Amino acid sequence: MTAPAPRQREVGFTLLEAIIVAALLAVLIGSVAQIMISCGKAQRVADMYGRATAAAHELLDEIRHDLVSSAGVFQKSTVADKYLALIDHFGDDPIASSTLPTPVEDGVFEQETISGSRTGNSLLAIRHEWTEQVTTTTNNIYSIDVYKLVYWFLTPKTQEGVSDVANLTLRQWVSEPLADGQQIDDISDPADRLEVQFALNNTAADYSTGKESVELVWIRGADPAVTDTLRHIDLDTGELVSAPRNHLGDGVWHIKSDSLHTSETFMRAYDAGIATITAPSRFGVGRFGKIDDAGTGFPHGFEVQIVGPPSARRALVQLTVLVVRGAEVPVGSDQSAITHFSEI
Repeated sequence: MTAPAPRQREVGFTLLEAIIVAALLAVLIGSVAQIMISCGKAQRVADMYGRATAAAHELLDEIRHDLVSSAGVFQKSTVADKYLALIDHFGDDPIASSTLPTPVEDGVFEQETISGSRTGNSLLAIRHEWTEQVTTTTNNIYSIDVYKLVYWFLTPKTQEGVSDVANLTLRQWVSEPLADGQQIDDISDPADRLEVQFALNNTAADYSTGKESVELVWIRGADPAVTDTLRHIDLDTGELVSAPRNHLGDGVWHIKSDSLHTSETFMRAYDAGIATITAPSRFGVGRFGKIDDAGTGFPHGFEVQIVGPPSARRALVQLTVLVVRGAEVPVGSDQSAITHFSEI
């Protein structure tokens, strides 16, 4: 009797095995996709943080430079307000809550208890630019200091879709050059004085040294409402004129901007904004200035305190810079710097 042939095993997977393999593959693909999404998100967050940090560092470096080379910083006062009223912003106006700091001669850096009592969210400095030496035909040598006003202030960002937590930009406004009027008035010889004024007005522009033509003469720090605090050099005669220049046709004094150095490109280059008081508390807004949500709010992410006597001032600048992209969680960097300077 012949034995039956052995039954051959069918090649392939059972339905159950195929289902299990498909499930495992789906889990594996999902895990890999999740890792890739997480890596992409982490990379975007790192890029945003890098942009915020770089913007904060660049801004602090510029502010530090302005303070170190300054001959003084305006504090909150009616005189400072008068100077601010002379500045031509040309549409980029400071927010209504802009406040200059109030120095505390024997104090320390600390959080204030009354909003705006000592902390500012703007800064107006007198920056020394150069000293012009003029030798007259009588062989007399005169040295005239030339300054520029530098104003740091918060202004709203104008781009569409800007997040409310970072809808401010920090602008650096730089004035035209202002010659020291007291030094000019101290020249006793009228002919020499006229030569000096001509020389200032005809200074050749040299952007490697920062020199340029000077039209405005200024008694440094004096009340601009007082006659002869501001004067201008007549382009034809070289004489000093007490009447306001009428370049805007309104018959009042205006301090022109230095268009080459007035800038807000620090923020635009990094697609960043200054944090507002509506930003999450973890970003540190209000670390020194007491938060006030009335009106346009105070202080936002730009806080300035000044301590010490005029001969040994110290300024603390606290910045909170955010980068926001669409509906993503904002990423920020808060940086601070302490700068030593003296008021001459």
